[in-house]
Amino acid sequence: PKGVAVPHAAIVNQLLWKRHAFALGADDAVLLKTAATFDLSVWEYWSALVSGARLVIASADGHRDPSYLNQLMRDTGVTTLHVVPSMLDALLIESGGALSSSLRRVLAIGESLPAPLAQRARDGRQVVNLYGPTEATDIATLGVVEPGASITLGSALPGVAAYVLDRRLHPVPVGVAGELYLAGPALARGYHDRFELTAT
Repeated sequence: PKGVAVPHAAIVNQLLWKRHAFALGADDAVLLKTAATFDLSVWEYWSALVSGARLVIASADGHRDPSYLNQLMRDTGVTTLHVVPSMLDALLIESGGALSSSLRRVLAIGESLPAPLAQRARDGRQVVNLYGPTEATDIATLGVVEPGASITLGSALPGVAAYVLDRRLHPVPVGVAGELYLAGPALARGYHDRFELTAT
């Protein structure tokens, strides 16, 4: 684990953007199942609170139990699920492919999202592929999963600039492989007490 110094303004920017982008409001319920030591928990905790939504809190070890989580979502009317793709797969397997009918949106992050898994999860709801390292205040890009389409990183969020560059840090043409670089005020200021790592 590595701690990063993220400015409060960057977190607030993302939360306000998220509230607007997903039209979160008082009729929503966000599932909190992620340990506070994992950066995704920031989105779970605070996106509900800044939008007037309910926060449904799972038991301490509930994040490991797909059966428990599926039942909790059904019982409490969860509308917004933040989830790593491996757990999304486990939830779909445990439920026989029928996630809670209350779910309006599945926000997948933390791992590569396979296209077949994303399509299985859609079933009338929005599925979004989120990408971003902790160093970019959790989320840097968003790609909405369309029917039958391949999975993309989508476009950069407000406060993030995304570039695909070659080894000499020059932009590559469309279709040419390169490395993704992020910039902007959403980036962390550095690594906590790791000056050498921050300098690289």
